[in-house]
Formats: sequence, structure tokens, C-alpha cells
Amino acid sequence: ETDEEKKDNQDIIIVKLSNLMHLLSATYAISKVRGRKYIQRLMPHDAVDVEPVLTILRWFGWIERQERGLLGQSDSAQRVDIPDCIRMLQRQLNEVKDCEAKLWESVHTLLTWLGIISLVPFDLHSIDSSLENVTIDDSSGGNSITLVQSIVSTSASHLGDYGATRETAAACLASLLSRPDLQDLELEEFVEWSVQILYWFRTSQRPCDSKATQLLFPMPDEAPSIFIVMGVLQTLVALVKTGHRSNLLSTEQKLKGIEKLWEQSILVAEKKAAGSVVLRKLFVKLFARIGCSYLPPKVATWRYQRGKRSLVENLMKGTESTRRDDGSSDECDINESSPLSCDDLFFVPDQVEDAADQLLRSLTDPATIVRWSAAKGIGRLTERLPAVCADDVLDAILKICSDPEQDRAWHGA
Repeated sequence: ETDEEKKDNQDIIIVKLSNLMHLLSATYAISKVRGRKYIQRLMPHDAVDVEPVLTILRWFGWIERQERGLLGQSDSAQRVDIPDCIRMLQRQLNEVKDCEAKLWESVHTLLTWLGIISLVPFDLHSIDSSLENVTIDDSSGGNSITLVQSIVSTSASHLGDYGATRETAAACLASLLSRPDLQDLELEEFVEWSVQILYWFRTSQRPCDSKATQLLFPMPDEAPSIFIVMGVLQTLVALVKTGHRSNLLSTEQKLKGIEKLWEQSILVAEKKAAGSVVLRKLFVKLFARIGCSYLPPKVATWRYQRGKRSLVENLMKGTESTRRDDGSSDECDINESSPLSCDDLFFVPDQVEDAADQLLRSLTDPATIVRWSAAKGIGRLTERLPAVCADDVLDAILKICSDPEQDRAWHGA
């Protein structure tokens, strides 16, 4: 192949990549109007699409970080192989200031696509082409990055983005870590990495016992910004929502990681989250969902159930209900005095009390979205509690309304 043919091939590839950027940008515009989750279900999700989408995402992500000057240790750890055509495309994008197809829109669409095709219903190692030529005696096999490691590290590298790509990367990483074949090693490492990020953000000191795998979740070169903390919290919130919550507390190692995460989250929420509304809202969601994971997944029988609102039917059933009350009073006394009832008492962990305390505090938050999230969290947490504990929560909510001058407290309660 001569130099002219090589140059012509590179030009053809650059034109195709430019057309691809316009298509991905148009898909983002549609998803912005119709919704990301709806568009995600319509995207092709064949197993053959995993590696090409991941490769294009890593290339475009490299260009984006190159423009923002964020290339560092994480890119060298991932060992991203950038061809010459991508470098030429990056130079062309730098020359064109007002480009119709934005690069971050392409990254957003690719992350959305990766979030659905990574949920293939079989082991990801079976479609990993990098493992085809690796044998047991091959010494270079340990140095190559696998498909799982590449997907996890690529999604985690976008958790510190400034715009909408951070939320999409968090959803993609959460759906990936909720897979049954990744809930042991990768999930535990992500929880441990999240604890270290929160600790570094709170104390401004790099954690000494950094045991997270540098290949999957590398520590940033500098102190983590608030955007990285938002990305970590968004991933945890989506992970507890989409995945099976019992898997977070299944083993002793996971339980220790969640307890460390819980401790750091409370400390950061009380000291560092005062200046950010989004950060406070994410902490409220995290407290509510992790608190619910410690309780049995059932709806309390004592909750209010809305019935018919017909006054005529109530009057017609009035005499009949009084007769039933006279005849079944002894039976009700027996049911109430019996130790085995529908609303059995059970031990409530301390984490649930801490979650309820944080949510009750957030009911008086200045931001409306934080009060809404706290109210929803209190409702979902209380409906899983026994009636005795639910009465205590209700008393605390009514106590918030005791001050008539605080309209925020009235609105939240």
C-alpha cells in the first residue's frame, strides 16, 4: 500500500466518521425531545455491535478529553490505541469552531447505545475477541485489557463530565454493574472506589489505602471535583434502583463496603453538600434507597387504602357494619393480642434510623427538588416500617409543622 492509497483511505474514514457524528447528533436531538429511555429501547442491541460501539466511544472520548486537556493517568492505564485518522479528525474539529455536530452529543448517544447492548443475556467474555488468541501459556495475555474492563473503565471515565454525558455514563455503568456476572468483583471494587472518592472530596487528602484496581477505576491525578462526586452518586442511586438491592448486602465483604459508603455519605452530606442543590438531592435519593434496602420488601398492612367515596353506600352499609362490629369484637381482640399478626415486629437496623434522620432534615431544605425527594423517600421508607416505628416518624413530621413561620418546613412535611 502506497502513501497515496493510505492517505485516500484515511480521508474516506474521516468522511465516514464525520457522517457518523451527524447521525449521532441527530439521535441525541430526538432523545432530548422524546426521552433517553424511550430511544434506548429502539436502538439495535445485537452482540456484534458491542465492540464497534465501544471502540468508537473510546476514540471520541479521547478526542473530547484531548480538547479539554484532561488526558492523564486514566488514559494511559486504559491503553487506548488511537489511529492516525482519529488524530486527523481531532485536528479538523479544532479548526472548525462552529461545527453542527457536537462531539459531546455523539458521546452521549454512544453511551446510551452502550447501556442497552451491554445487557446481552450471556457472558460478556464469550463475545470478547481479545480473548480468542490468548492461551494459558501466553504471557502477554495478562497485559491486554478485556472487553468487560474496557466497558467499565470507559463508562467510569465519563463520570466527571460537566453536562448530560455524566448522567448517561452513570446509567450505563449502573446497568452494567447490575449484571449477575459482574456483581461480585467489579461491584465491590466500584463501591470501594466510591468510598475513596468521597473521602478525598471531604478531607482533601488522598486516601493512603488505595486498593481499587487502577485498570477499572483509576484514581484521578488531582483532588476529585464536585462533578466526579455527582457522577459517583448518580451511579450508586441508579444501581440501587435498577439492580437487585439484596445483592448489595449478600456477602460480608459487600456489607462492609456499604457501611463504609454509608458513613462517608453522611459525613459529606453534612459538611460538603451545602453549596450544591444537585448534590443534596442525590444524597437524599441515596439515603432513601439504601435505607429501603435494609428493610423487607413488603408494603405495610396498616397503610391507608383509598376506598369508594359514595355517601349513599356508606349510609346503607351503616347498620350492617354495626352488626358486624358487635359480633366480631371478640375476634378482633384475639387477633390484636396474638403474637403472630399481619404486621409483625422486626428489628430495624441503625442505618434506617440514620436515613430517616437525614430525610427529615431535608424536609426543610431551601430547594424545592430536595424537599420533594425527601418527602418521597420518607413515604417509601415509612411504608415498610412496623406501625410503632411509623408512628414515631409521623410524630417527627408533625413536629416540623409546629413552627408556622417556616413555609419550607410546612411544604416539605
